[in-house]
Amino acid sequence: MQKSICIWFLWLFIPLTIVAQEFKATVNKDVVAVGDHFKITFKLNDKGSNFQAPNFSSNFRILSGPNHSSSMQIINGNFSVSESYSFILMPLKEGTFTIPPAKITVNGEVIESNPITIEVVKGSAPPPSSAQNNQSQKNQSNQSSISNTEDVFIKCYVSKSNPYVGEHLVVTFKIYNRLNIVDNNVTEMPSFNGFWSEEIDIQPTTQYEIVNGKRYQTAILKKMVLFPQRSGKITIDPLEMELVARVPERRRGNSFFDQFFGTYVDKKLKVRSNPVTVNVKPLPSPVPANFSGAVGSFSIQMHINKNELTVNDAINLKFKIKGNGNLKLIEAPKIEFPSDFEVYDPKIIDKTAVTSGGVSGSKTFDYLIIPRYPGDFVIKPIEFVYFDLSKKQFVTLTTDSLKIKVLPGNGGNTSVSTYIPENKKDIRFLSKDIRFIKTDKTHLKRKDDFLITSPLFWTLYLLPVLLSMLFIPVYQKLEKYYSNTALLRQKRAGKIASHHLKKAKKLLSENKTDEFKEELSKALFDYVNRKLQISQAELTIDFVKSKLEEKQVPQEITNEFVKILNDIEMARFAPSAALADNELLANAEKVINELEKHLS
Repeated sequence: MQKSICIWFLWLFIPLTIVAQEFKATVNKDVVAVGDHFKITFKLNDKGSNFQAPNFSSNFRILSGPNHSSSMQIINGNFSVSESYSFILMPLKEGTFTIPPAKITVNGEVIESNPITIEVVKGSAPPPSSAQNNQSQKNQSNQSSISNTEDVFIKCYVSKSNPYVGEHLVVTFKIYNRLNIVDNNVTEMPSFNGFWSEEIDIQPTTQYEIVNGKRYQTAILKKMVLFPQRSGKITIDPLEMELVARVPERRRGNSFFDQFFGTYVDKKLKVRSNPVTVNVKPLPSPVPANFSGAVGSFSIQMHINKNELTVNDAINLKFKIKGNGNLKLIEAPKIEFPSDFEVYDPKIIDKTAVTSGGVSGSKTFDYLIIPRYPGDFVIKPIEFVYFDLSKKQFVTLTTDSLKIKVLPGNGGNTSVSTYIPENKKDIRFLSKDIRFIKTDKTHLKRKDDFLITSPLFWTLYLLPVLLSMLFIPVYQKLEKYYSNTALLRQKRAGKIASHHLKKAKKLLSENKTDEFKEELSKALFDYVNRKLQISQAELTIDFVKSKLEEKQVPQEITNEFVKILNDIEMARFAPSAALADNELLANAEKVINELEKHLS
């Protein structure tokens, strides 16, 4: 009987209307400073699958995500299902960037979210408005902390607890969860002091594990390869996260649906991994004098692309190290080149991969060499010393010597000298002790004619001082201008509005009328939001009208602005009675141009 009554109530109160799917992208702030972070959320008012995140390109770094959550709500008899995917992003450079739409499949159909425009400024982002502060305080008051962390915790694992200096170990941070997590944020990352670190790329996957008889959903948060740089005990600092969990509220609901379905509350908690101490062993003594720090298992090669060439021709010498170990820390070898060779700094070719097995691959040092004098030359063998982890001892590898024959060039020096390493300093200036006699007119100076007494010297000396005196006020003015983010928002209002209008025009040409009207409305509201410094909570037509009147904007322009907004709304809900879309676009462009003249 009670079950029949419950079903009857459900049919009575749940509306039988079909709601169109809406996949919307939102951000918690659209103006953010370089190095700061913001949250982007893609919310669907239905059940979806195959979520495809947008390409955040090289303008943003993903700090967290994708974080998935879903919910079912019954509010005032209205039943709804929704799910969301969120990311925490950090901008890497200044500018205005558009994040493209995300995609998701609903009932076999792929739908897209709206693109999001983010303005990245230098320095601190503008402070939130008072209305946003009040809303934030309200949200915080609705969230309480959870003291019990048995249902969610982070564990830190290391592959080795007693490695040698320079020997790799893998550290893994893994989260165990039994709650409905709706939001998360990494608040503190380990610094890995005492280690050289490389991150391992991992695919975000979840698994289930049984711990102490309880079933947990687990995921790897971060995986790193560490190389200890000193001996002794080194502690790996904890990784700390702030989570928001949606848990049932333990109180009797006031309505029938609260009693039947229960109510939920979002609660905050902070979790951190366990610190792990690694005891690093020193390398055994005695350490060879020519040991440069390589630890692992390696092989070496040294070769040149030709053994015979003419003066001033170029050759390439390549020294290649291949194997597994701390390859990225190995520096260029010390090669003793003949003094008659002009040698350039080596080009480093790094072909290494970072995996759970460490760093493996090859590292090549490519030297460009130009012999300046003819002769027979020898490059001595190179010794490479490393500590072999399998043998637990130092190993010395030696290359072969390289012989190079340099022939005289056409019309060049025909004398041939044999290279003798012991006497290389004596032949360094060979053929340079006699110079050509100059036959042209040469300007001579008196011996006591010093440059410091000339007008040119004092002009060049004082010119930087004068230029710096002119530059400093200009620099201070520019610094003050760019640090004022509120002023920047005002200055860029017209540019951002132009961007929205251009996008609206494109949508109109594609016959996407609904998106066109939404973008046109966004162009108008976003313009006054930036130009008049109006918060989102106060962004209403009446308030905008009053602010325009305060700025002494002519009444006819104010009325035209309000009329266009009303025309857009009418076009949405009563298309037959509305103006043509082309006329709406032209009126919007005209009124924004007029406002720009009076508000600039």
